[in-house]
Amino acid sequence: MKNFKTKLTSLILAVAATCAMTACGDGGNTSTPAQSNNSESVNPEKLQLYVVNYNGGYGSSWLNAVKEEYEELHKNTKYGDKTGIQIQIKTDRPSMEAGIIKSGESEIYFVEHVPYLPYVSDDVMADISDIVTGVNPYDNKTLESKLSDQQKAAWKTDDGKYYALPHYSGTYGLIYDMDLFEERNLYFRAKENVPATITDLKDYFVTSKTDKKSLGPDGKTGKVGNIDYSADDGLPATYDEFFTLCERMSVLNIIPVDWSGQYRNQHVTSFLSTLAADYEGLEQTLLQLNFDGSAKDLGKIVNGDFVKDESATKITDTNGYELFRQEGIYESLKFFGRLLGNNKYYNTSYAFSESDSNLDAQDRFLMSKDEGKRIGMLIDGDWWSMEASETIRELEAGDRKFGWMPLPKATEEKAAEGNKNVLYDRHSAMSFIKSTIAPEKLAAAKDFLQFVDSDRMLVKFTQETNTFKGFNYTLSDDEYDSLSAFGQSLYNVRQNSDVIYLASKNKVYANNQSMFQLDGLYKSMKAGTTSYDDTPLNAFKSATDAKKEFSVESYFSGIYEYFKANWPNK
Repeated sequence: MKNFKTKLTSLILAVAATCAMTACGDGGNTSTPAQSNNSESVNPEKLQLYVVNYNGGYGSSWLNAVKEEYEELHKNTKYGDKTGIQIQIKTDRPSMEAGIIKSGESEIYFVEHVPYLPYVSDDVMADISDIVTGVNPYDNKTLESKLSDQQKAAWKTDDGKYYALPHYSGTYGLIYDMDLFEERNLYFRAKENVPATITDLKDYFVTSKTDKKSLGPDGKTGKVGNIDYSADDGLPATYDEFFTLCERMSVLNIIPVDWSGQYRNQHVTSFLSTLAADYEGLEQTLLQLNFDGSAKDLGKIVNGDFVKDESATKITDTNGYELFRQEGIYESLKFFGRLLGNNKYYNTSYAFSESDSNLDAQDRFLMSKDEGKRIGMLIDGDWWSMEASETIRELEAGDRKFGWMPLPKATEEKAAEGNKNVLYDRHSAMSFIKSTIAPEKLAAAKDFLQFVDSDRMLVKFTQETNTFKGFNYTLSDDEYDSLSAFGQSLYNVRQNSDVIYLASKNKVYANNQSMFQLDGLYKSMKAGTTSYDDTPLNAFKSATDAKKEFSVESYFSGIYEYFKANWPNK
């Protein structure tokens, strides 16, 4: 490990130098490897479009491929007195200040954490309604038809206009080592094959690759259309099964779960937010963005137990803090308490290390096959393999198999409901054209966005990154087969999921968007004080350092108290 880390030192330093918005300081989504700005000389005979792409965890190879094909396609296209087009790409960290965007050289932006409504109000983005609602010449569909109802509700302004399109889409969750699961028989066996009397943990698990597996979290098997229900067979269906798996791994001298200590708060807290959303479902989770509807799962702690309200609560802009009593938040904290409550279940050596980057954690996960204790699962973003691509190449590990684990359900009753998964997209990533682009370039810029988001280019993005753009699209069998094992498993989960985007036209949400980022949803007022813990992990560490017990119930009650005390009035 030490020799390999020495080889990676220059890479890590280069990546660190390009950290931006989500990168490093806001989630550990660093570039892979650092890619330089386009140094292509300007051809005065051609039209130039200046594009900036935030070179975070997804890199820019996908955009370079788009550039090459688009320029070839339009090499004879007339643009006034010019013939052909040049896409000039920058990958450095762009300023997100409205004035700098409007006065700068870059004309088309592919960036994340976009404050959509404030940008609309400040006239930062050009009106692109015509290309969103009109037929795209590159696939004969409308871009609007590829948006979810939530996206359309959030991004279509009151006067019926669009100013941006989705960019990449990513979520935090569990990556698991498929090879390890197969080698050590870590898949649950079909329930009918589990012995009536359990004498050992291994009785819950298959004994060979040919054993019939359990149905997994979705409770189904086989393939229906573009959804492969067999992909999650044998994986933990409930929280109880997840921790049975952790216990089995610890017996086998495997570290069940690892994460980046430096970015623990972003990664783990955002993961808990997704667990809570998956528990609540699409409708109830969207209340946290729109603050308009009936909250059905609220409760409070009574004598140490969660007691659900007898009736639903009407949610408005003025009492949105009530949503921080949702049962899903409590259940996610119970999951957290069980995970951290047993030091055999996670990597205690790095869990709170401020110097342990996301690249370090990915490196450790990959290298554990050959050095140190094997690691079963990693909490990270679904873009992790792009970040770790240099390590994968160094190890010649391209044939290793990893998977995206669908979230287990809190209880057997929840699993039996058979609902779609709910995933939180954590990026607010968008593409847009700046409002001050030269009028003679606007049509070309719009055409370029149509090309980028045509069906074929969306698929190419997925093939290049093994991740997804924030549109609804499907892959053919051949296209699916071209993905890595990880890309295929992520595709299977997303096809059976509702994705929630951090976007809303609600003024409380839009004007206070930083308050509602995924890693900020678990701030908790300390009992009897005006101070608060910013994340469960930090609170757990403080309690442990003080030789005190971390209380899930107290922390849950404190979340409600924090948001009630700090609720914005506009």
